[in-house]
Amino acid sequence: MVSAPRSNPVNSASFRSQSMIIFDIDDTILNVAQRYKDAKRAHLIDKESHPIRKKTLETPGKARKRANQFLFSPENLAKDRVIPGALGLIDDLVAQGHIIAYVTGRHANFRDVTRNQLEDKGFPLFKNDAGMDLLFLKATLGEKTAKYKHGVYDQLIAQYDVRMVFDDQTENLQAAVTVGITGVYPSISDYTRYQVKSNPRPYVDETKGDLHVVGTDNVNYASELLAEEM
Repeated sequence: MVSAPRSNPVNSASFRSQSMIIFDIDDTILNVAQRYKDAKRAHLIDKESHPIRKKTLETPGKARKRANQFLFSPENLAKDRVIPGALGLIDDLVAQGHIIAYVTGRHANFRDVTRNQLEDKGFPLFKNDAGMDLLFLKATLGEKTAKYKHGVYDQLIAQYDVRMVFDDQTENLQAAVTVGITGVYPSISDYTRYQVKSNPRPYVDETKGDLHVVGTDNVNYASELLAEEM
């Protein structure tokens, strides 16, 4: 049976190993297609996801702010779906003793809603030795995401043994390689399909007509497995 979910955040000091795995969020562990589709239908962004100005004299900054208020509202963030395999992989990595960090191109204004979203979806949050969440967001909108992530990667490898980076954008993976991180993956499936598990994966069992999940204490991951069976 599925037990209560692990409490968040987990303090990294409670682990002997200081090895770290870094994950991007949008389109790496969460499918964001629905809220961006809704923003396009609302004429807030164009086909390339650039903000649309309501009036000719409206500044690009105001258009971007209006679009972001829609895209990163709690109601619209709830539309994101966990990418298949993401929760299971992170559960496995945590069980192996790795620390998880999230490095996203989202703006720092959305730190609280991003943190809440990760917790709601069942992803574990870790803290560093100073008690700060290992959740990194971009402070400057104008800064190139790859440059910003390069700086975060450089900061983290100075404190942790960073083993892998998962990110759907090639330039962000290139930034990871530049600072010496060799385990880079553009998707969850690119990693998991080559892994041979020595322990059985969580699975859906049926007893007297009732379906239940065996092998994980993560309620969100269990719900994901059950949904696949229905």
